[in-house]
Amino acid sequence: MIGFFKKSFLLVASVILLITLLFSNAFTSMATDEDDIKEHTGPVVCPMDEHYFEDAGWSYNENTHWNACKICGTKINEAVHTFSDWITDYEPSDGNDGQKHKTCTVCGYTVYEGEPPIASHIPGDIDGDNEETNQDLILLFQYLSGWDVTVNKAAVDVDNDGEETNQDLILLFQHLSGWSVTIY
Repeated sequence: MIGFFKKSFLLVASVILLITLLFSNAFTSMATDEDDIKEHTGPVVCPMDEHYFEDAGWSYNENTHWNACKICGTKINEAVHTFSDWITDYEPSDGNDGQKHKTCTVCGYTVYEGEPPIASHIPGDIDGDNEETNQDLILLFQYLSGWDVTVNKAAVDVDNDGEETNQDLILLFQHLSGWSVTIY
């Protein structure tokens, strides 16, 4: 039975390799055929009769937003941002002006004003040694499991939701594993 699976695997791998080689050679020969290569010095022009805006999403700068053709970059629906009301992220506090933001309701472009407060701790530094390490993860697990351990209480609420839960443990694990997550 093992021989059957081994032969099947080799057959499938061979077919995939063959298809890959055939297509890569076909595209390489199409791209390197000197009769087809023409120098292009003008602007990019869509080879299609119509521009391709499907799933283009919004592009933006600090003043406007638009949809752009995925082939040539032609813009449509260009308009000035339509911002939400200001939303306070952090109230002013000792030596800090606070922070607020507003977001374009069409494209999602966000403008921030002010600065967030300076953290009084390193986010995720559960043991207070000024580093985020796997030791912090183990200590947070022990603390949340009810063990009698000493922790930096300011750093335990990793997701800043006002509660000390397993969600904080998961978020710290993701952060230490290199995921793009925000911890507080």
